[in-house]
Amino acid sequence: MALELAALQGRAQEFIETTTSYGLDAIEISSSVAYLSARTKLALAREVKAAGLSAFIELGRKGEAPPLTAAEVERHLELLEDAGADGLIVESERIADMQQQGLAEAFLEGCASLTSADRLVFELPYGLSFPQLEPLASRLFAILGPEVNIGNVEVRHVMAIETLRRGSCFGELFALVPTLEGSAFDARR
Repeated sequence: MALELAALQGRAQEFIETTTSYGLDAIEISSSVAYLSARTKLALAREVKAAGLSAFIELGRKGEAPPLTAAEVERHLELLEDAGADGLIVESERIADMQQQGLAEAFLEGCASLTSADRLVFELPYGLSFPQLEPLASRLFAILGPEVNIGNVEVRHVMAIETLRRGSCFGELFALVPTLEGSAFDARR
């Protein structure tokens, strides 16, 4: 979001230089504040890469927008490779909208079949409780595998998301923690 605002103000290069001076190593190029064309995003990605940083381009934007398709993701992955960018971020609101419309499953399956699927980063919707987030996260891991790249994970959900990723059941795992009374360990005393 910050780079796109700087670009709109004609200060993208200054922003990239400042980011580098702070020791950061990557920049996200998105359309959160205002629409940036694919051409503009790719040009910014080239500038970011020229500065020695990793560049991640976000596909989709906040607010109302049509559902994404796997074909659209594939086209953007090809453009991303031409620009030398490091990854393509799939906007969380687009995924959440597709899930509500019953389109997420087919979209994720289409993305799983792409040859560059490992360069995708799927943002999880922010501000949800874990029970609200769990169905989408479970489907991401089931369809794209446990090594799928995810972003936008709230600190309070990290452990739960990782237990899903590893195939453990969050509730069962932590039911063991509070006490050992009544367990096989208790019977040995």
